[in-house]
Amino acid sequence: MTKDIKIFPNLKSLSEAVADEWCDGANRALKEKVTFCVALSGGNTAPAVYRNLVDLQLGKRISWSVVHIFWGDERCVPPDHPESNYRLACDSMLISLPLPWENIHRIHGESDPKTEANRYADELAKHLKPDKEGMPYLDWVLVGVGKYGHIASIFPKSFHQEKTGKLCVVSVHPETGQNRISLTLPMINKAKRISVIATGKEKAGIVSKILSQSSEASHLPAAQIHPENGRVQWMLDMEAASKLNCRVSKKETSRN
Repeated sequence: MTKDIKIFPNLKSLSEAVADEWCDGANRALKEKVTFCVALSGGNTAPAVYRNLVDLQLGKRISWSVVHIFWGDERCVPPDHPESNYRLACDSMLISLPLPWENIHRIHGESDPKTEANRYADELAKHLKPDKEGMPYLDWVLVGVGKYGHIASIFPKSFHQEKTGKLCVVSVHPETGQNRISLTLPMINKAKRISVIATGKEKAGIVSKILSQSSEASHLPAAQIHPENGRVQWMLDMEAASKLNCRVSKKETSRN
């Protein structure tokens, strides 16, 4: 299967592409009089991407009234905690954009994890459009790739959770033992669009394994991104893509 891979010279150009696509999606939703529901990621790359969204003054280019913000996962910490994905997004983007606060749907990391996983699933079902089977779906999911080959807080040994049919689950970080609340892989794969973002040399190895369909990576969550009725796109900077040349043919790669 041909992969949709876009390789950018640097993080700035990658962020500009995210911004342009954000504008296109939101403006299309405004024209069609529907909402544009996006799930944000955490991680080290996300703040730089979000800051570039603000720098590009997107507030002047789209109507933020149609945009609803969700999260792919959250650490079980208060919203003002330094590790909170919600705080990360607020500090780097949300407080600087004319986005109605009622359109921001955070995961309550300070609450009991199991109770909050159920509550957030209800929040998703309440605000998202249903597919033909009546299941809610996001318009766009932004995810990073972790060093374990994980996405959101779906770790390699937690796939048993994906058989529950739930939209959200409680997961446990394999090293720290920290509880996290995460969208499930089936919920992520319901999205109309998934953008997998990876930057930096430290991601080159795992990106190469996954995109070359290495047997070593077949069990990893990031290798299981297969939207049911949408599309997936890998957005990489040159460093993250540095080990792809011998593994992924040029026909599978588009360079901006």
